[in-house]
Amino acid sequence: GSTVAVSGDVALVAGEEQSARGNTRPIVQVFRRQANGIWDIAGTIRSEDRSTGTGFGEVMTLSGNLAAIAAPGSASGAGVVFVYRYSKENGEWSMESQINSPAPRDGNRFGASMEFRDGVLAIGSPGHSYGTGAVFIYKMNAAGSNWSLQGQLSPYSARRNTAFGTAIAIDGDRLWVGAPGDGGPFGTGAVYEIGRAHV
Repeated sequence: GSTVAVSGDVALVAGEEQSARGNTRPIVQVFRRQANGIWDIAGTIRSEDRSTGTGFGEVMTLSGNLAAIAAPGSASGAGVVFVYRYSKENGEWSMESQINSPAPRDGNRFGASMEFRDGVLAIGSPGHSYGTGAVFIYKMNAAGSNWSLQGQLSPYSARRNTAFGTAIAIDGDRLWVGAPGDGGPFGTGAVYEIGRAHV
């Protein structure tokens, strides 16, 4: 249970599974709350990338029948986000989209933070632009099968090591973004409040 995401009666719990040879692989287990209040295992989501250090499941967000699971350590830390959709027909979660960083670079950690809300997926990349950081805003198309980049948010200071995008939260029509390296020359940290008009 290194990471948990909950929406309604569904919970995602990140962990590992071990092969017969002793190798470990990151997985995300899906739990569903039954009518009696007990949570039962309802499936397992496995990373397609079997390499170590990808961080698959370190960051997750869940909304209805959609789950976004990040692997911020993938591709030498460039990062990648996978979007899965639940099918009532077969009761399984299938990968629907793979979202790569629009500016891939080692150490960007695209997917280090994420938040779903009303067809919008905000993805943080605190290592972007030599640690200045950025948040990329994606929206689902009308068919509900693809995500397109709508914009990029950056900190006011644009200083290196600001780490803008380390944390993200959405409340109503406001987006909150953490930048632990911001806050003046001493890097005391800052939180940005951004209105819906900019998202």
